[in-house]
Amino acid sequence: MMNRNGKGRHGFTLIELLVVIAIIALLIGILLPALGRARANAKMMKCATQVKQVHQAWILWSQDYNNLFPRPVKISKTTADQADDPGDSTANIHSMMIFNNMYSPELCIDPSEANGSVSLVEDYDYGGSDSQLDEWDQWDWNFKCEIGEESHVSYANAGMWGSRLSKEWQDSLNSTFAVVSDRGPQDGMSDKTDPSYLTHGSRTTWQGNIGYNDGHVKSLNETPGLTTGEDGAALAFAPSGVTYRSSDLDKDLPDNLFVEQDMGSGQDCGGSDIFLCVFGETNADGDEDCDRSAPQYWDAG
Repeated sequence: MMNRNGKGRHGFTLIELLVVIAIIALLIGILLPALGRARANAKMMKCATQVKQVHQAWILWSQDYNNLFPRPVKISKTTADQADDPGDSTANIHSMMIFNNMYSPELCIDPSEANGSVSLVEDYDYGGSDSQLDEWDQWDWNFKCEIGEESHVSYANAGMWGSRLSKEWQDSLNSTFAVVSDRGPQDGMSDKTDPSYLTHGSRTTWQGNIGYNDGHVKSLNETPGLTTGEDGAALAFAPSGVTYRSSDLDKDLPDNLFVEQDMGSGQDCGGSDIFLCVFGETNADGDEDCDRSAPQYWDAG
């Protein structure tokens, strides 16, 4: 067909259109996973920043409290016979810090949080004329941290008994002892059905951020396999170079971050190992003994 200038008009044939569409589809298929990974990496980095900021706030707090990290049971002004005082629970630790403007409620929620029971607290009670708090309260008691039911915190913290409490729940500058982290799988075991895998990792490999007591934050990837150490603990979540001193075997062993390994013996409370979890009531009476009665909250629980 000729146009007015005597030149042929050339349009796309059906085959050419199909080729263009196929190329576009191929490019989308290549780019979308890359964009997804970039978004996941950005959330992972934001989470690492939040973990670091939580730890830094604890350090700032310690400067006014004999170098100790937040201990709600030492600050609470509630009456001594209050039966539901949950002491040094994960919820109280963060609620006390929020109440004292050390950080905001937003900092407690992982940007990649995958558990539907974990959400940002609404209308945190800071006190004031419209407050529902009693005059002796030092934080909002309605701030929750019960994974699987209702939680306003994404992160785990170190268990507070034994050496963890006496030596590490403070600004110890220990570069191999972790005090705050993403939640791990229950009992430190590889379990592909555990919901904690979906926060940063995948359905087959756990990944998360670990905050150490010298202030650095490091990403931990699950080591494939279910090999166990001399103490019977799985090594899948034992970072390279991180060990604890076994009270029973009197030697250094690989430290699985999400299970209690050093149980101590006799009068020794143990606790030289890292044990990261979300805890309910613990040390409610302020004692420094081996209080292992604290409820533990896991995603798979």
